[in-house]
Amino acid sequence: DASLYYTPIYSDSLKTIGFTAPYEIYIMNLKEKKAKLVFSNKGSNDLSNIVFYKNQSKILFSKVGSSNLYSINIDGTGLRTIPITIR
Repeated sequence: DASLYYTPIYSDSLKTIGFTAPYEIYIMNLKEKKAKLVFSNKGSNDLSNIVFYKNQSKILFSKVGSSNLYSINIDGTGLRTIPITIR
């Protein structure tokens, strides 16, 4: 159901579209045109604000209610938490 997909983003260098669904991040290579699950956060915070890294095959995103940022490779590996401290 296409109405469940949000915040589409495009990476020209990767020729890939990224988007969120409730609690999940997907990517779709424009050649293959098949969506692939990159990250699932079911049962936890909703996701928001996804962006592709400019020179790496990674996605940066945030979670609703969290003060951290998160980074993940577009193949779903290498999840990192990036703490943000506001003073």
